[in-house]
Amino acid sequence: WTSNQLAASQIIDERSGASATDVSEARFLRAFSMWNTLQFFGQVPFRDTSLPSTEIPEVLSGAAAVDFIIADLDLAISGLPNTAAGAGDDLKKATSSAAKFLKARILLNKHVYIGQLDGTVGSPDSSDMAAVISLVDEITANGFQLQAGYFDIFLPSADTETIWATQTSVQNLIFAPTHPNAWGLGGGGGWNGFSTLAEYYDLFEGDSEQNRVELDLTRLDGQEERRGGV
Repeated sequence: WTSNQLAASQIIDERSGASATDVSEARFLRAFSMWNTLQFFGQVPFRDTSLPSTEIPEVLSGAAAVDFIIADLDLAISGLPNTAAGAGDDLKKATSSAAKFLKARILLNKHVYIGQLDGTVGSPDSSDMAAVISLVDEITANGFQLQAGYFDIFLPSADTETIWATQTSVQNLIFAPTHPNAWGLGGGGGWNGFSTLAEYYDLFEGDSEQNRVELDLTRLDGQEERRGGV
């Protein structure tokens, strides 16, 4: 995340000569990268691109980190295209809706990010919650909504739920959570034990021993759709 963040900062730097659109996309990607670092570590190292690489980066935490990320998102929102839901490949690039959704997620947990390092997590601010509702309303007005079928969001066809996409493959989705010894098996394996515990799997509705489906995936035993079937 920090390498992505620095690359985005280099694009934003006026010395790069990047277009206004590229800068807006870079601001979204920098905000996204910094948010992920903040989520995991409660603080974000930030390197000024005008300083030499030997300089120790500044560390942003709490309100400073949140304010920096939101400022980037506000600038990104004003410069990104207002791409509608179901736009296919156009959603592989940053859009105003994607930036608004990320901003809503950050505001929803702002009070946690601000106090997580020193253990002084308070309550959410009512104005932040109002902003979350407003942002989500703007996103849904652009056609985004939950897809009717859970597995439909994984189909190659366009759906209404995907707000920002990246290129992936079945191997990324299936093999990634398997045992490390199974990663090198290629397309003919991947059955060396999934990381999800049986106790978690059993929380889904239906009899875990009866997971029959029709060829069109119609469920026969009342099991939760995410449980899958054979």
